[in-house]
Amino acid sequence: MASLAFTCKSSLGAARQSAWSTCMRFRNLGYSLKVEKKEPIKGPSPLDKLSTELISTIMEMIAPRHLVSLARTCTRFRIAFRTHMLSATYKALNKVHLPPSEFMEAMLSTSSIIAGSVPANILTGGSFAPNDLDVVTPASEEDTMIAMLKNYGFELVEAKVPRGMQGSLRMLYTLEKNETPIRLWISTSENPTVPIMLTATTFVMNFISPWGIYCAYPRMTLTERGLLNYFTDEGHDTDNSSTYSRVMRALNKYIARGVAFQVDDRNWPDMTRNHSCFVSASCTHTTRNLYDSAGLHISFPVEHKGYRRYFAENTRLNSSQTTIWSLGGHFCGSPVLYHRAFSRNVILHMKRPEVEALESDDDSDVALGEFEESMDTRS
Repeated sequence: MASLAFTCKSSLGAARQSAWSTCMRFRNLGYSLKVEKKEPIKGPSPLDKLSTELISTIMEMIAPRHLVSLARTCTRFRIAFRTHMLSATYKALNKVHLPPSEFMEAMLSTSSIIAGSVPANILTGGSFAPNDLDVVTPASEEDTMIAMLKNYGFELVEAKVPRGMQGSLRMLYTLEKNETPIRLWISTSENPTVPIMLTATTFVMNFISPWGIYCAYPRMTLTERGLLNYFTDEGHDTDNSSTYSRVMRALNKYIARGVAFQVDDRNWPDMTRNHSCFVSASCTHTTRNLYDSAGLHISFPVEHKGYRRYFAENTRLNSSQTTIWSLGGHFCGSPVLYHRAFSRNVILHMKRPEVEALESDDDSDVALGEFEESMDTRS
């Protein structure tokens, strides 16, 4: 009887199961099966011998969706990944002529967040290079943030009332320095994450806070994909030409950069097999919140500015508020019936267990939920 020998180097459950299935198929073909148990490698891993500087250089060459998996292997890589993402944030702030450390302090004191192209660019590994910055600030901190930006040398060039977004934005200011614009969005809610979940696509439903980076739809965003969110304005639908044109103008720059968009996640094969209406995170009917397990939370290093590691809701420290939202779109399987998108601030009457875990001093990383289970299919 013929024999066949091969080695399975992966310890992941799915890989071991696949290897065992392969063994059984060869056995059915007449090959003999011999299982040899190897002793675990003793001593430091070759990766442990790499310097911190070399690891940092390597991480700059790897897409963040792969770095997330690497960060889950050990404490050293987890800390290195968090430091890498903080460094990418600092580089983005330097590019728009802002002092990174000081501006992070300003964000902390005003409960502001960075939104738009910059978080998306960092999460996709610098696939494009935004030359501007979007900042969302609560209305109560409007004057304070404008004064801070002027102190950094920015000049106010435009102020207007933004259209749509269900009234979640009160004012839009454009400030410039050396022809580099900063758009300051003033949220009507004290929770600045509310308007972000009403944007035209899930690709930009991300934000950076002083404590870390949050991505609402990592399965799609980290692979440069996004769902369109048409139904964000009362009285508008996809047949309304003005709404369609406005949405497409906002998306054209991302389409030119290679980002793929769909109106239904089931148009992507890898999303179809996992789709469950009203349950899947990417289903347009599912009500999401910042505390659910489908989002990706990347904490900055504990040592960063001495801040206590904190869940990336980034409103107020130990806040009892969160954002809940749902995308707008057609009901699954219906080309006619649709529902409106919504996003609102809610008060938590009791802390959920996962919130308490994220606010603990434990060095464990946050749960990746559905993201962790599916990213292997996109490698």
